[in-house]
Amino acid sequence: MATRRAVRRQPEVSRGEILDAALACFTAHGYHETSIDEIADRAGLSKGAIYWHFAGKRELFLALVDRAQEPVEALAQSVAEAPDWRSALRALFARIPDYIEEQLPFVRLSFEYLSQSAHDPGIRARQERKQKTWNAVLHEQLARGVAAGELRAADAQDGRADAPDAAEIVRRAEDALRGNTAEMKLHMTITTPRWTRELVVRTWDDRPHDRSFVRVLEPEKDKGTAFLRDHDAFWTWLPRVERAMRIPPSMMLQSWMGSDFTNDDLARESSLEKDYVAVLLPGSELDGVPAWQLALQPKPEAPVVWAKVELWIEKARYAPLLYTYFDERGAGQFEPLRTLRFSGVKEVQGRPLPHQWEMTPLDKPGHSTRVELEEVVLDQKLSDEIFTQSNLRNSEAAR
Repeated sequence: MATRRAVRRQPEVSRGEILDAALACFTAHGYHETSIDEIADRAGLSKGAIYWHFAGKRELFLALVDRAQEPVEALAQSVAEAPDWRSALRALFARIPDYIEEQLPFVRLSFEYLSQSAHDPGIRARQERKQKTWNAVLHEQLARGVAAGELRAADAQDGRADAPDAAEIVRRAEDALRGNTAEMKLHMTITTPRWTRELVVRTWDDRPHDRSFVRVLEPEKDKGTAFLRDHDAFWTWLPRVERAMRIPPSMMLQSWMGSDFTNDDLARESSLEKDYVAVLLPGSELDGVPAWQLALQPKPEAPVVWAKVELWIEKARYAPLLYTYFDERGAGQFEPLRTLRFSGVKEVQGRPLPHQWEMTPLDKPGHSTRVELEEVVLDQKLSDEIFTQSNLRNSEAAR
């Protein structure tokens, strides 16, 4: 009787299948929630086949990061081969829409990638390599233009020697709002055409350690509701059902407690200073106040929710005046979706801190959310106990 002989699958074929399966699993569940068993099941392979190619989950993740890097390096090479700087930049910007479409499967992976890079030197090195590749492409072509006498090296972004650096303006404005650490008591008024609602909350923001905490103090029915962010992990505690829930990245743009602020706003996951590239615009005055106007575009790997942000920053004190947030409807077509206007600037520990903030969605007439700062302490040392799961569940702390 003839017997069937087992045929060993080709390593190069199964390696690609494993990477595809790992990408699907990491995208669906995140790095920490994905196991080797799940990847093996998705690929239709044994765990032994996974370990034939990869030492473990981390090595699988690094291989995916490297695979995502390959189109960047190929694009950089094609640009470098252009005959002159003009042709190079035309080729680069013409290729970007296709590149973005090709990279869409890696968008969720990018969130995990950035999160892990904060703790893993190997992943961080890959992140820095990708950023350096993009920077080198642009800098090399601009340098070619300067060398050819067709571009001019500017001392400042708006052509004046006394103009401040755009990144420094953003840094000082964000520092005015947040300090290094901040503890605040806020009174929030949510207004719609049909109803008005008020909340009192206390917030803790620890920028150096990338974590924040929010607890609702009033009204009584919401008292004890709490929110904890520790790096990229965002949790909420619902005292009525005594349940903690993790909020996924896909929900960061959703409304916070029915207000016009988002989960991202309250958790302070995004940073204008770290996640965006700023450029000075021509504007010099807002409502009669001398001010800097800036446009901020997200960095290539930044896990942000807005396609563009425009800022107006007071020149005299670097106090924030107005932020406008945009969505991108098409290539290069930006639509303003909301504004955040600041007023009532008071000096707090040497910083020009606005004490009234008003968020207005531009697509919802009659809606707005106003925040008034009742108590503020900046730059104090915050206890590690604040940013714990036990504190998240401690509804009595709101009493």
